[in-house]
Amino acid sequence: YAKFTSGRGHEVGLFLMFVCVASGFWLMMTLNNETQQVVEIPLDIVDIPDSVTVLSDIPPVIKVNVHDKGSSLLRSRMVGWKTMKVEWTDFDMMDNTFRMGKVDMLGRLRSYFAPSAQIVNVMPDSLRFSYTTVPGRKVPVRVDTDLVPDIGFTINGPITITPDSVMLYGTDGVPEGIGYVMATPAVRSGLRDTTHLSLRVTPPQGIKTIPDHLTLTVPVEPLIVRKQMVRIEARNVPDGHGLLTFPAVVEVSYLIPMSAYKTDSQILTVVVDYADAVAATGGMIPVKMPFVPDKYRNISLVPDSVEYILEDKH
Repeated sequence: YAKFTSGRGHEVGLFLMFVCVASGFWLMMTLNNETQQVVEIPLDIVDIPDSVTVLSDIPPVIKVNVHDKGSSLLRSRMVGWKTMKVEWTDFDMMDNTFRMGKVDMLGRLRSYFAPSAQIVNVMPDSLRFSYTTVPGRKVPVRVDTDLVPDIGFTINGPITITPDSVMLYGTDGVPEGIGYVMATPAVRSGLRDTTHLSLRVTPPQGIKTIPDHLTLTVPVEPLIVRKQMVRIEARNVPDGHGLLTFPAVVEVSYLIPMSAYKTDSQILTVVVDYADAVAATGGMIPVKMPFVPDKYRNISLVPDSVEYILEDKH
């Protein structure tokens, strides 16, 4: 309290009062001036019959460029712009086309503003869109993908599309030759987690799809190093002969998706071939894996070649 009753506090209070008074005068003068603004009026086409499917995009708002006093526009904005509801049956419908002309549009917009307001322009200044009463046809959706996980990650599991099919509608029905529709290509790199992509459906010209977007889900997870000691098997050894390797086991190292680390029960096989031993000249033969599970990545064998002895058991 003492701060406000002191001489310094009194001066600050007077200064703030003059600022408020000046701001008030400035606001009053501004509101009395003529101004031009773009106002967005929500649009809703109501009572569309269930048998009708609209094929064109209906604008969600009507943009009105209006000229009036600032105070008048402020009052209207504070009250809020009510939705313009257009009855489906109130306008001409010929050749499967809904039409609302410029005169009707301006007549409806006049009621939103004061009599002093001048409507400079409207966008769109009329409504015109096609529709059909022919039932639609369900077709599958296809997507071209180029999806690359980041280093140390993998796409583990099926890539899914939701929904995997859409309804097609045309003014005179859907041609029988259309057996599927494409979505926009899915191209991503450096994926490090499960990814959901929103893709737009791209139907043939003159055809509408419902829905017009779908979700592509790409299951991505990190890779974890796993190692196993596996005994070497000799293959294609003739009767009466033997093939011994030194060492008798190798370490198999590979990357596996995190979700499969604890549940993986794959039995690995590593082999040496008798024919390789017969043909070898350096005392070493390669160790091979005849089968590699699809989910394994970056497989390495240590050692990848071994010493050997050929036995004659006759």
